[in-house]
Amino acid sequence: MNFIKTYPAHQNRVSAIVFSLAAEWVVSTGHDKCVSWMCTRSGNMLGRHFFSSWASCLQYPSKCQTFLPTLSYFAARLGMELLVVLKTE
Repeated sequence: MNFIKTYPAHQNRVSAIVFSLAAEWVVSTGHDKCVSWMCTRSGNMLGRHFFSSWASCLQYPSKCQTFLPTLSYFAARLGMELLVVLKTE
C-alpha cells in the first residue's frame, strides 16, 4: 500500500468511512459530530453536516447521488439519504 493523499475532513477520531466508486466520493463521520463528503478525484471537501452528537457508523446508498441535482440539495436531504446512528450521551 502506498500513501496517495490526505483528506483533512475531521478534527477528532474518525469512526466510519464509506467510499463510493460511482460518485467518486469518500463519506466519513467521527467524534467531531459531523459527516463530511469529499471528492476522491480532486481531494476537495464537497460538504459537511453537523449533528448534536457524534456518529458511530454510516451507510451511503450510492443510488442517491445519481438523481440529486446539486450538492446543496444533497446537504438538505442528508438526514434522509445517509443512515447515521448517533451515540447518545
